[in-house]
Amino acid sequence: MGERPGVRGARLAHVRGKVYPLVTMTELLGTSSSGPAAIDSMREIPIAIVQSSESCYGIVVDRFVDQVAVIMKPLTGGLCDLSLFSGVTIMGDGRIVLVVNPAEVSRYVERAA
Repeated sequence: MGERPGVRGARLAHVRGKVYPLVTMTELLGTSSSGPAAIDSMREIPIAIVQSSESCYGIVVDRFVDQVAVIMKPLTGGLCDLSLFSGVTIMGDGRIVLVVNPAEVSRYVERAA
């Protein structure tokens, strides 16, 4: 797996002979951090390859833990306006986790390309 600069500064990941646009949660959330600089200095980057109905892309992740089956509940109240997330789930240890909306990330990747 290799990560390299892409067209117009977009990041691309070369994984098993295929090239995918690459996005970080920092970019999706519009926050600032040392994320991209840290990525540039890493030899290997953990990437989740996502295939949505619109495209395939990679999301940089902190680490892979395990495969987990979850029941997702829709967002309610003021959170309904957060199109980046499609719902929420409660993990076995009680943590509440937002579930990323793959179609919205796909639209972001297409706009960034």
